[in-house]
Amino acid sequence: MKENNGQFGELLIIGVLWFDVFGSSAINLQMNGAGLWESIQANGLESSVFAFFSNFPLSKLISILFIFTAFLSAVILADSMTTTFHPYH
Repeated sequence: MKENNGQFGELLIIGVLWFDVFGSSAINLQMNGAGLWESIQANGLESSVFAFFSNFPLSKLISILFIFTAFLSAVILADSMTTTFHPYH
């Protein structure tokens, strides 16, 4: 069996920190009147991330980077699902 050298633990810590920072920021913004829930009700769940970003400096740039990384993530997912492994080639 191959050792992972703590990579799973590192990814777990990064994931927990990611959701902690963004989750608590969204809760704080909503509690202080940012209107995230109203944006979801009016425009759908997809708009919530952009309503969240609009409360920070450089929100347009952050939104563009978010769209790019979401697209890149979908492309990598599709590529990994279509790549096959041929052990005899």
